[in-house]
Amino acid sequence: MKLRHHLAMLAAGTLMASSAFAAGASNGMYVNGSIGKSFWNVDCSGTSNCKSNDTAYKLLAGYNFDPHWGAEFGYYSLGTIGANVTDPKFGVVTGASVKGSGIEIVGVYRIDYGNNVVVFGKLGIGQTKTESTYTIPAVALTASSSTSRTQAVFGVGATYGLTPNLALRADIDARRVNAGSGNSGNVTSVTIGLQANF
Repeated sequence: MKLRHHLAMLAAGTLMASSAFAAGASNGMYVNGSIGKSFWNVDCSGTSNCKSNDTAYKLLAGYNFDPHWGAEFGYYSLGTIGANVTDPKFGVVTGASVKGSGIEIVGVYRIDYGNNVVVFGKLGIGQTKTESTYTIPAVALTASSSTSRTQAVFGVGATYGLTPNLALRADIDARRVNAGSGNSGNVTSVTIGLQANF
């Protein structure tokens, strides 16, 4: 009799914990901090020391309106890329670098696959500020400029619940940004971090 009672209590406790896990992962407010890599789609032909990827990170706050729909507001950094170009006539080396960061607001649609795994898609708008710097070392000349671009941003990702209030989160985001000198290019960032649910 006691064994049956204990098994019933264990089953009820497991069910309650599972329900709490699902509720903690899918309802209310959350924050996330992630770090990873950005990949800029730039043409490195004719350059030297070309760097087209860098460390990326983002911080965001989100709110789930129901188990499927939510919204997020975040800040992101796409790191800094750069390259050197040598003038074929004068042999002067010019260095150029571009740094990108911005803010975004996106809508999120989530699907709970069970076993603490949730996948999601995102679509919204982001404003990316790029800061370009040009240098000619031979004459110690430096010039810089900055510009902003508002563009659609989209992404996919997944979370894996560690506790009712903490989850691992992975994101792949894509956006189009100004890459300096009036050029624009696509940037894809891949990040992983922790998400805390409240």
